[in-house]
Amino acid sequence: MSAEITSITARNRSRDFNRIMSDALSLNVLTSLHEAGELEAGELADALLVDVEEVRQLLIALSRGGLLAERRDRFRRLYRLAEELPAWVVIALGTARSPGEAARA
Repeated sequence: MSAEITSITARNRSRDFNRIMSDALSLNVLTSLHEAGELEAGELADALLVDVEEVRQLLIALSRGGLLAERRDRFRRLYRLAEELPAWVVIALGTARSPGEAARA
């Protein structure tokens, strides 16, 4: 029974990740964090040319979903990919490109 529950959980996580990867902003945030390692909401908003409040809300949702970890450094809140992500997620983020990056390549 435990193996069956683990299989269902893995399928649900895979579905959730596919849904997230289909959202352009989520994909850009995750790939930016994959490349940079650790950033705060303002840095991500500036880099992606989007509203900082929109990025903050997304970071909170991705953190609650288990994709991101955060730490506080005095008055800053820094986000990074969660360490316990499956290897296939990290590989997918490493190979994902936003449309703008693909056009420049």
